[in-house]
Amino acid sequence: GFAVLYVFWTVLILISSEPQPEGDFFTLDGLVKLFASHDYVFVGWVHYVVFDLCVGRFEVQDAQRSRVPHLLVVPCLFFTLMSGPMGLLLYGAVRHFFARDDDTSEEQAPLQAPGK
Repeated sequence: GFAVLYVFWTVLILISSEPQPEGDFFTLDGLVKLFASHDYVFVGWVHYVVFDLCVGRFEVQDAQRSRVPHLLVVPCLFFTLMSGPMGLLLYGAVRHFFARDDDTSEEQAPLQAPGK
């Protein structure tokens, strides 16, 4: 849903009748000029929110599958929100050291009655 909304707003802004800001994605000055427009700031913000949401969801779901303790994932989610790739890199390190991907996971072990 967020991806569709993002594409919709991006296309709407790009085909709008308002003059496009002078700028580019290749230099810092070009980016500053692009983001001088409220429309481009909005599109950029939505892009980051969608990226952070999808990556954060991946981190949580993967941590659950890999049995990484949730308290170790929480700081990764914070850094993913604040600086996307840094949070993902931190999660990769946490997963490397704390994942419990063994063959006797709870999903694969047969159910047993308590006390047996």
